Formats: sequence, C-alpha cells, structure tokens
Amino acid sequence: MECGLPARLDAPNHAISFDADTIAQALVNIYQKKYGNGKEIEPTLFEKTKEIFEGAINKGVKQSSFSIDTAFKHQLTHNMWVFSAFRTHKMQRDIAKYLLNEKGELKPFTKFVKDVAPYIKHTNRLWLETEYNTAVLRAHQAADWRKFVDERDVLPNLEWQPSTSTNPGEDHKPYWFTCLPIDHKFWKQHRPGDRWNCKCSLRNTDKEPTPVPADTIIKGSEPQRGLESNPGEKGEIFSNSHPYYPENCGKCPFNKGVGKLWAALVGGKKKHCGNCKSLEKATEYAEWEYTISQSKEANRKIFNKLNQDSSYVNVEYNEETGAIKATHRGHAKHRNDNKKYFGELTGDDLEDILMELMFSNGHSVIFCDESKKNKKGDVLSSLDMFLDGVRMDIKSITQNNKVGYGTALLSKNAQLRKFNARTDIKEKADTVCLFFYDPNYYGEKKIKNGIKYLKEKSHEIQLKHIVCVLHIGNGRIKTFEYDI
Repeated sequence: MECGLPARLDAPNHAISFDADTIAQALVNIYQKKYGNGKEIEPTLFEKTKEIFEGAINKGVKQSSFSIDTAFKHQLTHNMWVFSAFRTHKMQRDIAKYLLNEKGELKPFTKFVKDVAPYIKHTNRLWLETEYNTAVLRAHQAADWRKFVDERDVLPNLEWQPSTSTNPGEDHKPYWFTCLPIDHKFWKQHRPGDRWNCKCSLRNTDKEPTPVPADTIIKGSEPQRGLESNPGEKGEIFSNSHPYYPENCGKCPFNKGVGKLWAALVGGKKKHCGNCKSLEKATEYAEWEYTISQSKEANRKIFNKLNQDSSYVNVEYNEETGAIKATHRGHAKHRNDNKKYFGELTGDDLEDILMELMFSNGHSVIFCDESKKNKKGDVLSSLDMFLDGVRMDIKSITQNNKVGYGTALLSKNAQLRKFNARTDIKEKADTVCLFFYDPNYYGEKKIKNGIKYLKEKSHEIQLKHIVCVLHIGNGRIKTFEYDI
C-alpha cells in the first residue's frame, strides 16, 4: 500500500487544506475497511478537521474588537467539533464509494487512489476553504454581536454594512444601510453571514432607524441551510440544518440499535446533535462525562448527577447563572502548604479563591482528580480544573515579574506535554489559566513577552491558549485570552 501512494495526492496552494500525509493515512484506513459507513469516525481526518475549524474560531474571534468570555468561546468551539464529526463521516462515506468496481470487487489500492483523487481535490480545496472562510466570518460576527448587546444602552441600533467583496452578490444589496434596533424582528429573519462567504457586516450606532425593507425576505436571498441562526445568540457557527447533519435522530449514523429504532418511531424531526452521547462515544470526545452547557436546565441536571456522585464534594449550583462548581476527592493539595503569599494565603487558598470568583461570576469550575497512578504506583501527571468544560492547569502569579512570565509558561507547557502523553487521555489539553490575585502583576506586554520566550525555548509547544483571570476586588474579575 505504501508503495502505491503518490508523493502528493494534492499539493495545496494555501494553508486551508488537508496535508498529503493526512489524506494518505485516511485512504489507507478506509481501504482496510476500518472506517466507512459505520458509526466510527476516521480519526486522522477528524483530528485535522477539528484543528482547521478551531483555527477558524480563533481567527474570527480575534478579528473582533470585543473580548468574549471563555464559556461562549467554548460553546462556539464545541459546535465546530460537532460539525467536524458529521463532515468527516460524510467524507469517509463518500470516499468508501470508490472502493469497489462495477462487479462489486475491491479495487487494487493504486486504482482506488487514482479514482478518488478528483473527489479529494474538490472536497479538500473548494468546500473546505469555503467552510473555513465562512466559519471565520461568523465567529467574528458572533463576537461582534456580544459587543452590540453589551453596548446597546449607548448604541441601540444596528446598521447593515455593504460587502467588502470585490464582486458582491445581488442578494444582500437591498439590505445595505438598513438601520434598525438590535431587538427588531428583522435581524432574526435576516442578517450578514447567512450566505456562504458573505462579507457583509453590522455596526452598532445611535443613528435614527430606517424603514424596514418592503419585503423582509427578498426572494432568492433566504438564509442558506446551516446558516439560519445568529451565532452571537446561539453560540453555533453552523446549525444542525446543514446538509452534513441527519434529518433526525432516527437517521443519524451514530445512533444505532434500539436507540435508532426508538428515535425513528417517536423522534420526528427532533435532534440534539450538540449534546449527543452516541456522537461523543463515536469520537471518544467526552472523557469527562459531565459536559458543561449554556443551558441552565441542562446544567441543573449535571449538578444533580454531580451531587449524587460520591467522588465529588462541595457541589453547588448558581440558580441565577446556571454555573456549577465541584471538587473531586482526588484533587491534590499543594506540597508547599507552609509557603504563604500575599500575607497569609497558601497555594490552595489561591486556587479556592479563583474557584469562588469564577463561580460567582457565572463560570463553571470543576477541580479534577489528580490522584491517578500508573502500574508502578507513581502519580500520573495531571491538570487542575475544567473551566466551562475546558480542561486546564492553574498557575497563580505570586511575584511581579517586570519583563514577562515566560518561565511559568515554559513550565506549564512541559506539564501539558506529560499529561497529553498519558495513554488514558482521549482529548488533549492545550490551555493554562494564569490567576492574578494582585491585578497589578498583569500586563499584556508581559504575557506577550512570555509567549515569545516560550517559543524561543521550547521546540514542542502544546500550550495553545492562555486564560488570564484578574481579581479586581469586591468579588469582581476581568478575563483576557491569548492564543499562541
């Protein structure tokens, strides 16, 4: 098989493309009939797809002038994980169609590769690039919408801005310069970003509203499938009406057996792709069984389960925000308990303060089990917490470094590398939380200098995201995020 693979199946001329190694490995796996029409997902394509669309989220959010909170960003990323799963499954099914000849016999591998090459080229470049670009645009729009809501008291109206495309389509032109209140029903029916590669945008303003366009939805400009929802409200880049998604749970490729039959009989059009255990099992995504949601109702159910789980203590639920906090009994205590910071605070005290601050400000914090051991009895490398469903380690900044926090980032990167090397870990971690009990210790330049130091000193960087939490007094916090 290896001898039959071309040196390059597809030489991409841009970064948004599957590399040749990813495609080659996927084709080998599918040819060996490990993956195809079953409920399993080809892992090479899936991991690369997730990486590409996570990059789209990061890029789009960064383009906005508004800093979204960690929970909302995680919601956007989770939506793209679900999209990536269905996209990958469709792609592997389509590839599998090229395996057999007219007689139903398995083709020689080289023949299979040659026949599938045009499909790979079309899917790899045209569709993937369009989906990526649209994801970037909608992630940007999602962050902007949160800004509009935050500033609505001062700038209550939204104005549709013309497309920046060199050749804009005609479908949105009748809406250009429409100016209406942010809560006007027009924005629920139509908005920039509901067409693939749409480069229109909105801006918030205190200008006087304009008349509503005569036909709220002009024929031919209806939202395209998968783009009907407002990403800033629902936290989803693509909705589950997208053609990659099943019509309902009864027709879902990941739902098998009695569950599939039951869904087909009573499920109707209902589907819950964003919170599906069958999908999580197929991708081995959910190592932690309690998945934090943006829904208060869903989080209350998680709280009830945690409250009945003897492995967790200090379980609480915030009725107002829907946030959860809990501590696993195996959560480690600091070895240097005698060392004090900021007067009388230990390292454990700082962790507890961080948890209370985040929880009281609407964030879910779960302190992890750090007691697992290998067969030799050695304690395995572990991380501190799940913050809004994202696993990360905590580093409390207890000294004011005037240059930067490169040493801290280097140390946490090494810890991530050890943790991700564990064979029992299914979802790799890539985030650290820097806690500034004294907000004067924080500085954007210090963080950027630290990132620069990390890149200079480490050849294997697994740390991709930094969440900075500043304690600004009276139970209030500020958060800043950095992508490496």
